[in-house]
Order: sequence, then structure tokens, then C-alpha cells
Amino acid sequence: MVCIHGELSRPFEIVNGVRQRDALACLLFTVTLEKVIRDSGINTRATIFNKSVQILAYADDIDIARYESTLRESFLVLEGSAGDAGLTINEGKTKYMF
Repeated sequence: MVCIHGELSRPFEIVNGVRQRDALACLLFTVTLEKVIRDSGINTRATIFNKSVQILAYADDIDIARYESTLRESFLVLEGSAGDAGLTINEGKTKYMF
């Protein structure tokens, strides 16, 4: 469904996705990722220097923890929120830095 001027449309089936390099793909991914981050409940307001668990994001690069001890917990929370939105985190392509 789509909401236009406060009115919901009838449900419709999506039969085609957006190609990965399509200009619209980046916008849709960014909007979806913002919702995932907000729904995760991970702090987005503090700075990385004064909180042990928080999230900083730019495009598809995400910083989710200051300490290794909180990284796994933050990752699992973010992964659950991403799953709720139909996204999966490819751990094979994920890079960790400490």
C-alpha cells in the first residue's frame, strides 16, 4: 500500500525490484536503512567518544560500537531490525575494525 495525502491505496503486489545500480536504488536503500537504524533502538545522538554503544552511518558504512565487548550485542540488535525490514547483513562482506 502507498499513503498519499493521508489516504492508503489498495494493496498491490510488487513484481519487479530496482536494479542495484539504478539511481533510485540508492535512495530506497538509504530510506530503508534509516528506518532499520531507528527501529533498532541503538543510540544515534551521542558521540562515539562518550557512549559505548551507539550507531553512526553513512551510505552503507555503519559504526555500531566503541568497544569490542558491545559489538556483538549491537550487531545482533541491528541484524534483527534489518531482518524485520527484509534486509540481510552479508557477514562475508562485513569488515570489522577495532
